[in-house]
Amino acid sequence: MFRLIVQLASSIRAVLQHAPTNRLLRRLHARPRSVAIVAAMLAGVAYLFAAAVCTVLLDGGAPGWLNIVAVLFVWNGAKLALHGLIMATVLVRNVRRSARSRRARPPRAVAGRASEHPYLH
Repeated sequence: MFRLIVQLASSIRAVLQHAPTNRLLRRLHARPRSVAIVAAMLAGVAYLFAAAVCTVLLDGGAPGWLNIVAVLFVWNGAKLALHGLIMATVLVRNVRRSARSRRARPPRAVAGRASEHPYLH
């Protein structure tokens, strides 16, 4: 029984790895860039809008299976919006850290100056 549960869990994980939102989040976590962050947050807003449309359709008498689609839209929208905010803070923190380290580092010597060349003193 335990072996069946492990096999089922691993196969579900393998399928979910190829879901579009999970692929986008993997790319976002690998190298956070402002364009990818904005794209993820806009996709999250689009998913939330689609969930709102589904709920309006459900109020109008649409089939019940649309509830599952609405829940998936809400989940993906919240996931993308939240990860977009987290990655934006990570990007800002990394930019500040690199700017701080650049200010702390002394300026490089220019190789063309004779006064700074080790053999020309």
